Amino acid sequence: RKQDAMAALQKAAVMNGVDLDGVELVCEDPHEEAGCSELAHPQYRARTLVLFSVWLLGLFGYYGASFATPLIFGTSDGTNYGAVFFASSGEIVGVALCTFISLRIGVMKGMGLFY
Repeated sequence: RKQDAMAALQKAAVMNGVDLDGVELVCEDPHEEAGCSELAHPQYRARTLVLFSVWLLGLFGYYGASFATPLIFGTSDGTNYGAVFFASSGEIVGVALCTFISLRIGVMKGMGLFY
């Protein structure tokens, strides 16, 4: 693979009129795949706890909002599935909008905007 990469670089150098004398490719050592235990590493522990807390609070908020649906739509005699579907359909629109905007302005800016 190293020879193929050097051949491609030489071809590009000839096309662009660049001299590759003294250029040498250095292969990086393969590294081990990260696992879930990496999240507990002191370097990532604070970020992991913050993201977990945001996820957990959002989950409880969504769970609580689903119980408030009868209060919002004024039904007391059982579950009005039409109202629940209507309330839940906003999530589909929101996720689609978030995905579209994040692709346009960048993922990090999109996450900052939508959180």
